[in-house]
Amino acid sequence: STAYLGDIFHSAPLRVGSPNVFYSDDEFGRYRDSMASNRKTMIYAGANDGMIHAFDDSSGFEEFALIPENFIPQVKTLLDSHRFYVDADPMAADIWFPSSETDTFKNRNEWKTVLMAPQGEGGRGISILDITNPNNISYLFGFHEDTMALTTSIPIIHKIERLNASGDTVQRFFAFFGGGEWPDTLYNKYDPTSSDSLK
Repeated sequence: STAYLGDIFHSAPLRVGSPNVFYSDDEFGRYRDSMASNRKTMIYAGANDGMIHAFDDSSGFEEFALIPENFIPQVKTLLDSHRFYVDADPMAADIWFPSSETDTFKNRNEWKTVLMAPQGEGGRGISILDITNPNNISYLFGFHEDTMALTTSIPIIHKIERLNASGDTVQRFFAFFGGGEWPDTLYNKYDPTSSDSLK
């Protein structure tokens, strides 16, 4: 059978191999060493076929593809016309997933590598995937809000110290991204006098 890949236009392919050798944190070194010896290198990119694609770096074989939930009703129009879908640079980072609200020590098995895939001019959402194990990539969650603008900025992830409910200082990882252009076709949602149709 023949398969076709949509154009990768504004989404620069991202190569993800071993975790960051310059980062130091609780048991991150053990996590990094394990990933360096066991994890294959992958290439991730968004495409205008409505998918986030994952390719094996050594063979070029596609291992995984995901359609973000807000695009599922729209991909049926792929054969009718070209439009942007997952059309922004993905980013990846190694972050800690605490086992509880009071967890303060970052155990080796609590570290994960996540991919954030914004949609650029294609949509108003960001998909977050767990790519720790390229043989078992999983969808974690996504932001696909009616009140979001086009997600054209590349997210960054930063570790922040904050107080938990018990008043203890804990470290947590947060993603930050800027708001993009608000499409003209959405103005009428907040302006009942507009005659524009919501698309």
